[in-house]
Amino acid sequence: MELKIGLKLLGGALASAVIASSSVYAWYPYSEKYTKWQADRPLTMTAWHNSVPRDRLDDRIARFKAAGLNQFYWLKPLNARHFFKAANAAGLEWQCGMRGGENAVRQAMIIPGCSAITVSDEPNTISRNTEEEKEAVYQELRDSIAWVKKNYPHVLVYANLSIMKIGRDRYIEFCQPDVFSYDDYALARDGSDTETFLYFMNIGRETSRKHRLPFWMIQQAYGRPEGEGVPYRNPDEADLRYQAFSFLAHGGVGITFFMYYGYAGDVGNGECMVDDLQVPHMGRTPSEQHRYENTVLNRSYYAARDMAPEIQNLSRALLNLRTVGDIGYAGTIPYRCKLFDGHGALKSVKNLETPNESVLVSFFDDAAGEEYFMVVNLRRGINMSKMDAAGTIRVTFDNSVEKIERLNRLTGLVEVLVTKPGEGDVRVLDVRQEGGTGDLYKWSNGKPWDLRPKQ
Repeated sequence: MELKIGLKLLGGALASAVIASSSVYAWYPYSEKYTKWQADRPLTMTAWHNSVPRDRLDDRIARFKAAGLNQFYWLKPLNARHFFKAANAAGLEWQCGMRGGENAVRQAMIIPGCSAITVSDEPNTISRNTEEEKEAVYQELRDSIAWVKKNYPHVLVYANLSIMKIGRDRYIEFCQPDVFSYDDYALARDGSDTETFLYFMNIGRETSRKHRLPFWMIQQAYGRPEGEGVPYRNPDEADLRYQAFSFLAHGGVGITFFMYYGYAGDVGNGECMVDDLQVPHMGRTPSEQHRYENTVLNRSYYAARDMAPEIQNLSRALLNLRTVGDIGYAGTIPYRCKLFDGHGALKSVKNLETPNESVLVSFFDDAAGEEYFMVVNLRRGINMSKMDAAGTIRVTFDNSVEKIERLNRLTGLVEVLVTKPGEGDVRVLDVRQEGGTGDLYKWSNGKPWDLRPKQ
């Protein structure tokens, strides 16, 4: 490379709930409220932090912030007021749920800095037996969202979904959330991955762009040993990057990690981003037993800290772009996903060292109609660092493409890359990409990138 300028579906009913359309969407604005909210904020990166500890809050928040997280989050606003105060004092905004009801939210909102409220986590209509029961779920969500909008119109409000357990269109059209958010945990303890992860992500993508909503996701950043529910692995660098960069390539603009500290259902100490090794259950042991000096940082903490600056550099463009067309894959095609067989002057992509490994290609446009594309090396696995899973990704163009522009993940600056002749009437670009990591490109046509100022 030359550098110039330096799971199976849950039954037949769910099997029919597939992606609605793969047609190309032109650029569209988000709501006026969200646009104003996002204008002076970085791409949202937050994590769930149990509110049990009370010692050395300044140090705990400083460490949270050092991981690249820019908003503090806990579901129980009444119990977390001490953390919200500490976060606000450190220059971080905070988010909360509605556990404890409206009065709990009112008391928390006395503290400055709230940016968003989650009215429900994983609401479920699929398990309800009657239409009246299903409708009651939607009505409760609608009432809660309306209450937040009326009383705190400056904050974003939404429910976080388990994507196949509720009617997404009905929820959005009836309840009117400010963002579309869902969760999905893909990384099993035995080294395997849930096969539906990218399929569900594309369903979320189609839902968010159909309704022109910003797309948020809660992603796995913890491990769960055998003995309680599905056993998960604590993500290493390639794992965490795989989740985050594939989501960015699907148009995602907000990432929340589950879980930073204190998973209530853990077995033993659990494996959160930060653990206290001297308490039997971080989510239930009394606060006086939690000590900052007994905490340790797990691999997922370091993985988040490592990739956060790169994500924020790419967000200079991504926050202004909209996902268009189909998501395509080379190598192994993930479950119910599509083969990438070329798009205009972009002919193919391939991992040269491991051709069977999946490579993702997605496309974007900006308000001026300029086209961008993202290429993600999806290689990852148990105990794999980003360098363990690195590969040389060959991007092949037709012979007219002598150079291509890329937004450098490390600097946030646009650079021009020169292609080289390939076999036949093509030109190629060979780029070394770490495991799970994506790069963002634009055609080098003399027209500018739509970039936000560097923060």
